[in-house]
Amino acid sequence: MPYELKLYMEAQPLGKDLRIGIIEMVSAVGHACVNSIDLLSQYMNYKAGHQCPDDWDLAQKLMLRGCEQLPRRRCF
Repeated sequence: MPYELKLYMEAQPLGKDLRIGIIEMVSAVGHACVNSIDLLSQYMNYKAGHQCPDDWDLAQKLMLRGCEQLPRRRCF
């Protein structure tokens, strides 16, 4: 799994909430993407700084499975 993808889906520090005691928050956006990890790995398989692959159909499959908003890619 690409490093950027791990960062996108892991729990983020929230700061201590004194009312309920949580210190981390899992993004609702990235949480749904875990169910389609194989498709998401294909979507994130590209060379940074190069042209983005033509994978519109793959992006649509991910969004239909609830993986929305897709991770931002560093290609053009």
